[in-house]
Amino acid sequence: MNASKIILVVSIFLVFAITSHSQQRPPEIVPQLGEPTGAGVVTYIENLTPEQHKFYWKGTVKKEEYFLVDVPTDYISTVTVDMALINSRHNKPSSLVAKHLTKTHLGLKFLGRFNESPNRVNDFYEGIDSRKMMLITWRFAADGGGMRMPADFVNSRVNKNKATLSLGKAVNLNKVMWVLGWNNGSISYELFMEDELGADGEPLKKPKSIIALAESLTTN
Repeated sequence: MNASKIILVVSIFLVFAITSHSQQRPPEIVPQLGEPTGAGVVTYIENLTPEQHKFYWKGTVKKEEYFLVDVPTDYISTVTVDMALINSRHNKPSSLVAKHLTKTHLGLKFLGRFNESPNRVNDFYEGIDSRKMMLITWRFAADGGGMRMPADFVNSRVNKNKATLSLGKAVNLNKVMWVLGWNNGSISYELFMEDELGADGEPLKKPKSIIALAESLTTN
């Protein structure tokens, strides 16, 4: 597919949807939301067709501060599995990342970076609670890409930018996966963060703390 035709339907919600569906039955055709009108153009679709609504909302429950999404068991290990891709030649934080860690994230350890392409990188961290996290940064405008997303999935803000916060939960697992996706019009971010459920069945990490971390990691 030509870079100008790249479509990011919704930053992380679509990942959950496709993964969840593919485990239950043969892969489905993703209901398209139309073509982006140009590189770096982000459009939020207000009205989904019945087909689109059925697909994107399957296995999803809207909570007060996040979406609870059914995911397959192996999805909960996304960060750990992807860490194997770290290129040792790029295993040091950039000066910008190092500045953030020094000033705002005492105890947050930078584990390494995997470069998917010149405009897309994955950075891995470990928190003081030993849980892993991954921040994917994609300069989609530089790749000639645009975005079209369902407006219904905007449930939070990161540095004043529209965002989607979701919690992936698998059957019979106490471990869960937070995913926060947002963009600033030219760069897309996805923050994956491991967590677990407490005795009350609620995640230990709070949505506001995840958003605060995301804002600090991506503030210039």
